[in-house]
Amino acid sequence: MQIDMCRIDPSLNMNRFYSVGLTKDLFGQHGVHRQWGRFGTWGRHCHDWYRTQTEAETALSDLVKQKLARGYLIKLTASESHGR
Repeated sequence: MQIDMCRIDPSLNMNRFYSVGLTKDLFGQHGVHRQWGRFGTWGRHCHDWYRTQTEAETALSDLVKQKLARGYLIKLTASESHGR
């Protein structure tokens, strides 16, 4: 599961992206991978690891809520925008 968000405001010269997704390593640890930055760059990234999948899902949900509160919008993929 991956959620892509963006915040664009030309009056503030703001053109940002934020991507967050669940991940799992070879040893069974669950984590959240985050990547953020300005469009046109690779940006920065971070992995946060959790004991259980439920903890990772809760952390992902909290991150999405924080970004939505700051004005980010969720980007829909082509398949989601066509109702598939």
